[in-house]
Amino acid sequence: MAVDQAVTPQFSDKIIVSNLPTDVNENQIRELFTQMVGPLRDVTLTYDSRGVSKGIASVVFVRKGDASKAYAQYHDRLIDGSRPMKVEIVVDPRKAPNSLAARMGNPVQNGTTGTTRGTNGFGGRRGGRGRGGRRQNDRPVKSLEDLDAEMEDYSATATTSATTA
Repeated sequence: MAVDQAVTPQFSDKIIVSNLPTDVNENQIRELFTQMVGPLRDVTLTYDSRGVSKGIASVVFVRKGDASKAYAQYHDRLIDGSRPMKVEIVVDPRKAPNSLAARMGNPVQNGTTGTTRGTNGFGGRRGGRGRGGRRQNDRPVKSLEDLDAEMEDYSATATTSATTA
């Protein structure tokens, strides 16, 4: 799973490099990242069924944290003056923080009361419109007699239209 640099843990050691020219080979990738970032454990370039490079490489560093360094140095750097190289940091989910709460910052505070925004913690009213919420009904409540009268009208209309057809 690739993640953005803003949430990148310091223990990451793998990157995916994409948007590479098709003539770039594994030795060139190994040379670049070894000289400029640090020692590598593995470099794998992806090829299509004809043996032509897809321009995507997987790079695994020996040291933890070198993936962040590679991202900082090479993400969106131009190749041949026009092609931006894309670098994504890969995080092993077994080594990532276990809970979503541990990965999130403090909740946004409402300046007047010191409580989180809204009643559900997401800035909105609880049960508001939208996914899973209930809409307020502005229609008046009908009595049992009103409902019976509507049903009789409906039945009469349905019977009349069935006999005329």
